[in-house]
Amino acid sequence: MSATLLDIQNKIRRIVARPSTNQLSNTELNSYINTAWIYDIPQHLKLETFKTIFQFVTEPNKGVYNFDTDLYLQAMPPVYCSGYQIAMSQSREQFSRANPKIQFMQKDLAIATALGPPYLGTLSNVPIMMGYQPNPPTDNVAEINYNVLISAYTGVGDTGPMVTLVDDGANGLRDLGEVLSDPVRGSVDYVGGAVNIFGFTSIIPAGNSITAQYIPCKNSRPTSALFFQDQITLYPTPDQSYVVSFECFKKPTALLTASNVPELKELWQLIAYVAADKIFSDSGDLENVNKYRPLLEEQLRLCNRRTITQYSSERTATIFTEQVGQLSPFFNVFAGM
Repeated sequence: MSATLLDIQNKIRRIVARPSTNQLSNTELNSYINTAWIYDIPQHLKLETFKTIFQFVTEPNKGVYNFDTDLYLQAMPPVYCSGYQIAMSQSREQFSRANPKIQFMQKDLAIATALGPPYLGTLSNVPIMMGYQPNPPTDNVAEINYNVLISAYTGVGDTGPMVTLVDDGANGLRDLGEVLSDPVRGSVDYVGGAVNIFGFTSIIPAGNSITAQYIPCKNSRPTSALFFQDQITLYPTPDQSYVVSFECFKKPTALLTASNVPELKELWQLIAYVAADKIFSDSGDLENVNKYRPLLEEQLRLCNRRTITQYSSERTATIFTEQVGQLSPFFNVFAGM
């Protein structure tokens, strides 16, 4: 059996009794197949075949990196940075307790004058953490997780309403609510600390102080990581390029042509049953849904046997695992004695 997309199509047509493309076009059928294959089956089966290594290279002074959710599923420990295992957490609370981000307030970053902007100043405690966009990114600056806050009062003598600028994660300062396509209102150097404010949304009276709040950081090789909102936050912030890697599951590759085969050929019947189940559900044919579900579940069990058998050949890991066999350098020395 070749287990190609054509084989999957033919089996589905026999199951749902729609042999003609007039009853169910190949385009529509392929949509059902790839929905089942890419989105449903990876959630039902966590097979060793689809386990892989996700890795990226850090950039100096950049602490947050996106996890590609279009290609991968579930980030899992252990996490390594340049070969060193580092702590990984999925709790923002736990991570923040161990690695607090304390804001530093610098008054009188600049003093407004009668000449008006630009206002120039220098942050005194550098380098600082940069803001970042959520994953997936949006076009609205309000969605940015900013780490720099520049503010000033619009009333004489530091009174009245306050205007605020935030960093956009790309050295720019913007008013909250502006979209990224709008002109920036200033710039900030995250490493050197230079700040150049082109102007606020309101006039700042002469003599008023401009205040900055930001998070100083001491860059070095990261020792811990947070996986939150499909992003990896490293701490400390990297001071140079490091390779960070961890395990995850990759999404299957779409089946587009008649000769395409799944990465694991034995899954072809399961793909057919899951796709057929969707067709029955969309048609409101609950009788056939209930009729074929046992066959679908049987295929799930059969396809899962590969990974179960693989794991059954190894003892369950414990804190003593490295003291057994050839896994410990100490025991390697005496293995031949």
